[in-house]
Amino acid sequence: MNKNRIKPALVLLYTVMILALIPCVKIRAEEDDPHEELVRQMYANADGEGLIGWTPWYYDLKSSGWTGYSIARHFVFGGAAPSGNHEFVNLDLCNEHFVRRLYKVLLGRTDETIIDSEVTDYAAALDAGMTREEVFDEFVTSGEFRRLCAKAGIDDGLSSRFVIPAAGEGTVQNGPCQKTGCGKLPEGPYDYYYGKRMSENLADVNRRIRADAGAKIADLLAERTYTASDVLSMIRSYSFPNKNMYGDRWDVENVRNEIAAYMNTEVLSAAPGSVLTLHYGILTDNASVRAFPSDRQVRNDGDSAVWDYFQETKLLYGDGVIILHQTADSLWSFVQGLNYFGWVRTDSIGICSRDVFLDFLTQDRFLVRTYVTLADTSPLNRMGVILPVKGKTPDGAFKVILPVRVPEDGTLTFAERVIGGTELSTYYHEGFLDYSPEAVVQTARTMLGYPYGYGDLYNYYDCSSFAGLVYRCFGVFTPRNSGDMPHAAGLTVTDVRGYDDASKTQLLTAHPGAIIGWPGHVMMSAGGIQGDPGRAGIIHENTAYYNAPDGAAAHFIVTEKTLELPIAETYGASGQSFLNRLEYIIWLDQ
Repeated sequence: MNKNRIKPALVLLYTVMILALIPCVKIRAEEDDPHEELVRQMYANADGEGLIGWTPWYYDLKSSGWTGYSIARHFVFGGAAPSGNHEFVNLDLCNEHFVRRLYKVLLGRTDETIIDSEVTDYAAALDAGMTREEVFDEFVTSGEFRRLCAKAGIDDGLSSRFVIPAAGEGTVQNGPCQKTGCGKLPEGPYDYYYGKRMSENLADVNRRIRADAGAKIADLLAERTYTASDVLSMIRSYSFPNKNMYGDRWDVENVRNEIAAYMNTEVLSAAPGSVLTLHYGILTDNASVRAFPSDRQVRNDGDSAVWDYFQETKLLYGDGVIILHQTADSLWSFVQGLNYFGWVRTDSIGICSRDVFLDFLTQDRFLVRTYVTLADTSPLNRMGVILPVKGKTPDGAFKVILPVRVPEDGTLTFAERVIGGTELSTYYHEGFLDYSPEAVVQTARTMLGYPYGYGDLYNYYDCSSFAGLVYRCFGVFTPRNSGDMPHAAGLTVTDVRGYDDASKTQLLTAHPGAIIGWPGHVMMSAGGIQGDPGRAGIIHENTAYYNAPDGAAAHFIVTEKTLELPIAETYGASGQSFLNRLEYIIWLDQ
């Protein structure tokens, strides 16, 4: 590239953009201070997309010995100082808009003075393999940049500059270009599903799963229409369980009548063909999905406390929901989530516009929670929770965006939290985990000993949520319930009801990490048992089993937690082994 073609101009960088919850105090510098003029102009010409103030940069430049080169380098690529700017790199600019931004930020060009042919040349060079560091180096070593530094009375720093590490932040485009009106995707062997970056193969797997109606996975990002009749049908798809205890009430029929009246369905029945106005929200807690709008624990007298037949599942913190209907007092909302619908407590939802809803769910830089512990009672402690990333701190920690419900009016706002160090390395992964059968098994084994809860009661897991959320950590969104798993059409689904036990074992040992089971129970293949590969192991959330086929009480084992067992020696009450009972084996081909 010809450095001489870069025309003289004033240096401009970012406009001061104040975070809603973090005020920026204006600090006035000396009159006609060239340092202040430089930094202010740097901020003034970057389309208002910066997120931090100019003053820390000004004082670092004036009193800490920072040079023009070091200011420019840290501003464009992020870094430890002066202020750890990372918002420039978070824009995920495509090559064209990266170059245009350099012209504005480093050389002060405006849209009118940028020469399109120069931008096209640089963008083509980047497409052909030139690095962004090399382009940056041409800009800052130009005579124009030197003159701008001289005008501000600062050392340009070029005599002592060092090469920016190739793996530095901001050196590649990680997602859709955030320049308004662009959205161009970066080149690479990946795609997007539900707004999340993943391999082309996984994105296709998820689309094929969603395309099967039996999987019951909703595309929340698409324009959706519901009539009052649609929602009535969804509400009425739940029936009252035939149990004799409804919380502390034994007068079951009276309780059922009270709950039925509380659901406020008469407003839907009054105009069944009317198209409903939809409302949107982001979950600000892990929300229990209930068959009916009631917290009563429904079970039979003598049942274990892990059972509650109103409990359906948990929707995860940070997931989106469409609000379809509410009780008259608005305490409960009937919602459609990604893979479930039902009643949730309204106070677990931050209400927002559809635009905010879509923007939050399609942030493709994110952390995934991949390890959980009983000691952590925060809403973040749930396998598969996804936290959008706003940026990084100088020491490599992530600044994540947390959805928060405003108590006064129930609307959605956001907070920022830093996750780094041991917390980051132990509990989270940037983006989805890289898929391999062995990695799936390893992740599942981190759940060994974790308590069972029917429908994820008490924020625990049941058999199918355990398997589904492990797969979610790898970017695969499976059906929620055991009976729907065979509709995971993007995966390889094998009906093994006609197979003998030896053939089933062969498949299980060949496909560690496979989802296996029958309507009513889901497990995960652990592959061949170490030292005896002819026997297959399973990992599953389980309440009880028999370790012998005779059904004797002495062989009945109450577990109520995640276990790893040999499938051929695990039995049900009928004496049939889990291996013999197996109906389907589902795995992901890579």
